[in-house]
Amino acid sequence: MPEGKVIPFNEASLEIIERRAQTEGSVVVQEATRLEIEDSRSYVSAGEFRKEINRRDAALEAEFKPIKQSLDAAKRKVLDFEKKARGPLAEARGIVDSKILAYEEAAERERQAEEAKLREAARKADEERRIREAEEMVKEGVSQEDALAALDATPPPPAPSLGPAVPKVMGMSFREVWSAEVLDLHSLICHVAMHPELVNLLTPSESGLNAMARAQKGAFNLPGVRALCERKVAGSRT
Repeated sequence: MPEGKVIPFNEASLEIIERRAQTEGSVVVQEATRLEIEDSRSYVSAGEFRKEINRRDAALEAEFKPIKQSLDAAKRKVLDFEKKARGPLAEARGIVDSKILAYEEAAERERQAEEAKLREAARKADEERRIREAEEMVKEGVSQEDALAALDATPPPPAPSLGPAVPKVMGMSFREVWSAEVLDLHSLICHVAMHPELVNLLTPSESGLNAMARAQKGAFNLPGVRALCERKVAGSRT
């Protein structure tokens, strides 16, 4: 089937396939319900009946397969066109975002530095004011200790604060995206072992455990884990 070519179909045609399959399938379900396995002969018959079910299922799968493939191919084409169409805008947005963030971060650093200077100047001015007031209180006959105690009880003036580093742009905001990176898995495991309430931080590798169970089968032995074996019926469609 050519890439991106859509096989003609409509909902009505799919409904016809479904109704036909449902009608035929309900008969098969009834036969399966009536099935009794009482001896070797009926056991073999059941196996043959199961192969017939598989054959019918394969036929239905084959009937739907080209339709699904054509839709998948068409969807991939649409997504590819969309990605290419929106690509320049995504690139432009990335360029603008990097410049906005760079300017905002630089402006914020400048704001913090200026605030630090203003705080230091305010602290020095307040300290000089306290010293002058203490000297005046001593001149008026207050003991030096009482003067210092009185000044210590006086709260310092509020620290100066500058406004936002950058102007507000309607429809644009900043958000912080935090994440964690494991640098030492062994240390993390040891910490969780000492704090069981954090056990949810360690997610078992189900794929790895299943691979071990398949390889070791009945010999599988891992603390805190058990191997499960489920028998299933398998067979070909022929």
